[in-house]
Amino acid sequence: MEYVDWNIGAFKETGGNIREDFVSVVPGLSWRPTSQTVLRLNYRYNWTTDLLGNPSSRTAGFQFGFSSYF
Repeated sequence: MEYVDWNIGAFKETGGNIREDFVSVVPGLSWRPTSQTVLRLNYRYNWTTDLLGNPSSRTAGFQFGFSSYF
């Protein structure tokens, strides 16, 4: 899980909260075919709220990673 709040506080003019936050859930699977190699598959689901606090936009996607240690 991730949570980032890019702005804290309130607008001086209106007193409304400054939003612009980001929430993400990322489950993943890792596979180690050898002791020095890792293959990873993640599924990322995001909720992003804009500066004014409008309803959040939702995005999702897959990420693939490959690592080799030598």
